[in-house]
Amino acid sequence: FTVLPPVIQGLGTSGGFDFRLQDRGGIGSTQLQQWARQIIQDGSAQSGLVGLYTLFRADVPQIFIDVDRTKAKTLDIPLNDVFGTLQAFLGSAYVNDFNKFGRTYQVKVQAEPQFRVQAKDINQLEVRTNNGAMVPIGTLVDVEDTLGPQVVFRFNLYPAATIGGKPAPGFSSSQALTLMEEMVNTKLPPSMGFEWSGISFQEKQVGGEAMLV
Repeated sequence: FTVLPPVIQGLGTSGGFDFRLQDRGGIGSTQLQQWARQIIQDGSAQSGLVGLYTLFRADVPQIFIDVDRTKAKTLDIPLNDVFGTLQAFLGSAYVNDFNKFGRTYQVKVQAEPQFRVQAKDINQLEVRTNNGAMVPIGTLVDVEDTLGPQVVFRFNLYPAATIGGKPAPGFSSSQALTLMEEMVNTKLPPSMGFEWSGISFQEKQVGGEAMLV
């Protein structure tokens, strides 16, 4: 899909409308994704709307790590050390800064790529107990493949999916907003809601008002 520049430079990152579909009843990210796709499908059938899209995805492959807190306590291993080890080896951990050639550089530690390529590599990591012994993390965690949202967006505190789009040729932006509202008001369950953001919010706020010069 193509993305137009914003009508007012500096207000938003693209043109068209900015619709936020909200999960107000805790139905979960999977249902939120399904409703977002349903709205896009229904909106695409409207003659006054074009280019509907969403970047929200609730089925991104992920790895879920379940730490056995009871066993960690029995082995005298602080939970912060377990999480810190996972972060340092799989992600990165900030150490300090140093200056060289008139510039400041950050020092970060991280495992070499060949030691963090596969999920099973997590079991080979080791964490230190308070007594100084090294224990494989594989004895403390269960690693599972799962699906989930890559990013959990929130809008006015509610989990939300952003839906973008624009009016079709021959339709005004206010007509496009009205079409979206009429469509979702007849379809959304009570556990769902929506709000406008960016320039669409400003348009709804001042719609119908006349400016005095």
